Formats: sequence, structure tokens, C-alpha cells
Amino acid sequence: MTLRYDRLDHFWFVLIHELVHVKEHLRRGTVEGVFDDLEADVADQIEKEADVQAAELLIPEKIWRGAVARYTRSRPQWQHWRTISAFSPAIIAGRIRYEAKNYVILNELVGQGRVRKYFPEASFGA
Repeated sequence: MTLRYDRLDHFWFVLIHELVHVKEHLRRGTVEGVFDDLEADVADQIEKEADVQAAELLIPEKIWRGAVARYTRSRPQWQHWRTISAFSPAIIAGRIRYEAKNYVILNELVGQGRVRKYFPEASFGA
């Protein structure tokens, strides 16, 4: 895991995605290692499975399907849905941005700059 994108929405999605790999693939011994390429299209079945399960674990589709904010993509609807749900505001905003393929909307709500500070720089070598 890296902190390539220092945003709460990205951090939680990637963490859950990687834990799905551990549960579904590494623990079962079906693969020896999984290396995600963030620049490549998600074509691999293992990656698709981890993405779907991570999204489902963060906001179940049954609940997400009825969220008006998902369709209007507006801040007022996001705020309304946030007050009636138990989901992280950053996760909600990140999911809306991902589905819209618009990474400018709700930019102030995804927790930009709020992850890296919890992981001090590590030094390797002499």
C-alpha cells in the first residue's frame, strides 16, 4: 500500500481492497502475491473481484442504490445522505466521484491531505 493519493476515500478503499486480496487469495493459497498496477485498466479478474468487494464492504449496493446523492452528485444531496447514513463523508464523496468519473466534484469532501500525517516517513539504508 502506498500513500500515492493522500485522501481518506482512497486510503480506505485501497486498504479494504488489499484485505480482500488477503482473505480471498493469499489466505487460500490461490496466488502467491498480488501486485496492483494503478496505471493499468482493471482487466484482471482478481482485481475486479477485490474492487467489487471493497466497494460493497464500504457502502453496500443495496443501500447505495437508493442514495439520491449518487445520482444528483450535488453537495446538498451529499450532506443530506451523510446525515441519514453511518458512512464516512469521504467514502460517500469518493464513491460519487468514482462513479461519475469526475474527480473535481466534491473535492473538498474526500479528506485531501488527511492520511499521510499518520504515517511518518520511513528511512531505509545506512
